[in-house]
Formats: sequence, structure tokens, C-alpha cells
Amino acid sequence: MPEDLALVSYDNNAMARLPMVDLSSVDRHGEEIGRRAAAALLSPLEGRREASHDLVAPDLVLRSSC
Repeated sequence: MPEDLALVSYDNNAMARLPMVDLSSVDRHGEEIGRRAAAALLSPLEGRREASHDLVAPDLVLRSSC
């Protein structure tokens, strides 16, 4: 990859982690977002009624494409 160009993908999927690709990526933590969303949907059924604002910060995973 040329030194004046960097390539970054979004989602940090399995393809980005392959050794032949080794693509830097933004990891949005989709599984954690799903867990928190499910908990928020189930909380009224469990008698909890508090409002919440939840943020899952993404991470930049640097690999050889940067």
C-alpha cells in the first residue's frame, strides 16, 4: 500500500481480520449494542421504568492498511 494512502473499513468484520487483507477498521461493537438494546426493551417487563441514554463508543483497530 502506498505510504500516502490509508484504507479503513467500518464494522471490523471477519474479512478485515484476514492475514491477506489485514485492513484497519472501526469496531462499532455491534454485539454489545444488541445486548444493551435487548436489556432496554426487557426492562419495562421486569418492572423497571427508568429512561436511559446509552452510548457504546467505537474503537479504531489499526492494522497494516494504515
